[in-house]
Amino acid sequence: MQATKTLTLTNISHSTSVPTALWLPAGATLVLNGANTIASTYIGGSSSNGVYVYGESGGDLIIAGSGSLTAATSPDQENGVGIGIYGGGSLAINSGTVTAIGPDRGIYPSYIVPKGYRYWTNTTAGAVGAAGPFMSDGGEDAYTGSYPYVKITCAAAKNTRSFWDWLLYYVCFGWIWMRWN
Repeated sequence: MQATKTLTLTNISHSTSVPTALWLPAGATLVLNGANTIASTYIGGSSSNGVYVYGESGGDLIIAGSGSLTAATSPDQENGVGIGIYGGGSLAINSGTVTAIGPDRGIYPSYIVPKGYRYWTNTTAGAVGAAGPFMSDGGEDAYTGSYPYVKITCAAAKNTRSFWDWLLYYVCFGWIWMRWN
């Protein structure tokens, strides 16, 4: 039997004064239900992270579920680096909303925001100014960069029916309606 690396968060609010609030192994899946907050309030000489994904060559992280996650670290780092979500691999957000806040970077390294997702950024660790127009619908050139505030969310589902699908629907519906009347 192969072990799975899945952690489900349901309405968790976790704040700690240690340098990293949540450690996850490479290849982990984080399932979000409800509103979740993971934060490190550590102030000291080393780096701090809200979520840290570790592994030999960095860590891949998959985020799923219909909830949200805010991963943050203290804005008052003295000598270290503060990063909301730190990992060396890829970040896949299959659903839900992720907000990462750190005085230095929200997310490190810079991840490509997938097509079909929207993201907002701000040059300060606050959401002010980042809640406005979204930066992009995602794609290969949509990096989260070195912004202290990053919010990534699935774009609203768009109607994918073509003109022909709708025409067929109305013709069939009209034919059935006419036969019963």
